[in-house]
Parts: sequence; structure tokens; C-alpha cells
Amino acid sequence: MKKLKDIGFLSLITMVLGLTIGLFFPKTVLYFAPVGDIFIRLIRMLIVPLILFGIINSISNFNSIKKLREIGGKTMFFYILTLFIAATIGLLIANLFFFNLSPLLSETDSSTAVIPTFWSILTNFFPQNIFESMTNSNIIQIIIFAVFFGISMILTEDKATPLKKVIISINTIMYKMISIIILITPLGIFALMANTTVQYGFNIFGILLKYVLAIYTAHICLILILYLPLIKFCSRIRIKKFFVSIYKVLIVAFTTSSSSATMPLTMKTLKEDLNISEDIVDLTLPLGTTINMNGAIIFLTATIIFISNVSGIHLSILQQIGVIFYAIIVSIAVPGIPGGGLVLVTTLTASFGLPINYIGIIGGAYRIIDMGDTAVNVLGNIICTTIINSKEKTV
Repeated sequence: MKKLKDIGFLSLITMVLGLTIGLFFPKTVLYFAPVGDIFIRLIRMLIVPLILFGIINSISNFNSIKKLREIGGKTMFFYILTLFIAATIGLLIANLFFFNLSPLLSETDSSTAVIPTFWSILTNFFPQNIFESMTNSNIIQIIIFAVFFGISMILTEDKATPLKKVIISINTIMYKMISIIILITPLGIFALMANTTVQYGFNIFGILLKYVLAIYTAHICLILILYLPLIKFCSRIRIKKFFVSIYKVLIVAFTTSSSSATMPLTMKTLKEDLNISEDIVDLTLPLGTTINMNGAIIFLTATIIFISNVSGIHLSILQQIGVIFYAIIVSIAVPGIPGGGLVLVTTLTASFGLPINYIGIIGGAYRIIDMGDTAVNVLGNIICTTIINSKEKTV
């Protein structure tokens, strides 16, 4: 964990170095540019297998359709509802912050992007040929296929056991590959940031600050508008006692940027400090770590609006609704490890026909953003667990 934290710190340092090199030694950036390109390629290389095997593994772990339905009741309703609210807040705040942002691309560059309509996005959720979907990195189609495949594995019962073991092994290997690629993140961020700074100069500072402020503003709005009322009116726990009990969990989540790494402490705190039923904690928390990505979905939706505006491309209302649906599905596939969101935002950007050369800006600030995202994710998981527990006690 220390190593991952150091990687985040190093990424911040290399972001500053990249800015410095780009501003004062622009001719040297030519030598670094291929490193940034390789970094983006490595990230995109993992996306298809990571999502395909990750979702199949998650669904097949339920063992029975009955269990899948039971878990998909109150908990799933809470998570999906809060995801919609978080995505909407992310879009509204991003539009408020970025509506007058000056495009950085020339007209020639921005006109090459083709933005899909809402209905074309919806129809395109369903694959005709899964191999074509994988070749084209069509994430939504891969997710739909993976869901059907996972459910079919449950229905096949014991006959699918050998394949399940293989999928578990592949999934484990994919997470290890992510960990390896994350190790070179500082180099990738350095090269991308240097190249981006050469293109846009001092304008990059104001844009970067505005981007980070927008996402943290959306985090605060989500907590004030949704989380605090839920704690007060639905959890049967006083707000002061709630935060006194869980503050250490939020600190760990914020500093590690990892929902998965925080989960053992979260489970212990819920059971011992908030007296939550062990069965409910064991059921809702692991599911929430995978599905409840309110912080991540704010990052994804706000980033799409950010990139579209700095590219000189403005999305219609229907297209932004499409962004919400797309981001909700994609956010569920975000790994609960540091850097998971950065892996998927690259593909989400490309899926909407937007230029991915702004990943250097996003990547440089991502460590700061991911800290807030993770804390918001974990806080949402804890609130859901306390609410489900209070409802079960009432029943």
C-alpha cells in the first residue's frame, strides 16, 4: 500500500516536472512524447479483458439466481438511485463550471469528433458480434455480453465450475497487470503533461484548477444534498455519532484512494462502532465496493463535459442523458484500486468521439481527484449499510 501511495505522490511530482519542462524546455518534449503514447496504449490494452472477466466473475459468484435477486433488492435500488443522483450532480456542476471554457483545440481538430445521439447510444448497448465488440473496444456491449454470460454460468450450476476457476485466475492476473502498469504512471503522466503544456502553455494552470474545483464541488453537493439527509432521516443514527465513528475510515479511504484496501477497516468499524448486523455488513459492503461508485461517476461525467468543452464540442441534453447511462454502467466496472477510474475514463472519452489527448491533464490531477472520489464512494457504502440495517431492525 505504501508503494501505491508513493506512486500517487510521484505522479504529482512528475506532473509538476512535466509542466516545467513543457513551459521552459519545449524542444526536449519531442523525446518524451512516445512514453505518453505507450502509457495510454498499455491502459487501453487492459480494458476489454478487465471488464469482461471482472463482470463475469462478480455475477457468477452469486451461485444462484435466487441469491442474485435477493441481493438485488433494497441494496441495488439504493446504489443505482444514488448513482443517478451523483451523475446528475456531476453533470450540472460540470456544466456550471465549464460552460464558458475556451476551446483549446482548433476548429479542424474539434470538427472531426462525431457525437452519438441518445437513441443510437441506447441501441448500441446490445452487441451483434461479441468479437467485433471486443476488437472495437465497445465497452457497453462487452458489459451486456458479460452479464448474460455470468447469469448463464449460474444457471449451468456445477457444469460451469471448471470455467469459473479459470475466470477467477484470469481476473486475478488482470488485477496484477493493472498494478504493474500503475508503477509506470509517473513516467506516463510526466510525458503527457509535458506534451500538453507545450501545446497550450500557461492556460493549462487555470484549466487544471477549474477542473479539480468542479469535481470537489460536486462531491460536497452530493454530501449536503443526499448523504446528510439520508443519515438524519433514514439511518436512525445521529449525524455527530455517525461521523465520529467512521472518520478514521474516511481518512484511510482518502489517503489510499482504494475502496478495496479500506474495506477491512470499514467492516470492523460498522460491526463494532455502529453495531451493524454482521450478515448485513458482509452482504452490502462487498457489493457496494463494486457497484456504489458515486465519487467515480461524478469524475466520469464531469470529465466528459470538461473534455467536450475544451475541445469546442457541446453535447445536447439527450447526449448528456446518454452520458449518465453510459457512465453508470461503466462506473460499476471501475476496479476498487488506485488508478481504476483513469483506466476507464480513457475509453469513455473515446466512446463519445472525443479527443483523448487531454488525458495528460486529467492524469496529472487524478491522484488529487481520486482521493475525494474514494472517500465519497466509501461514505456512500457505509450509509447504505446503516440504512439497510435500520430497515431490517424495523421489520
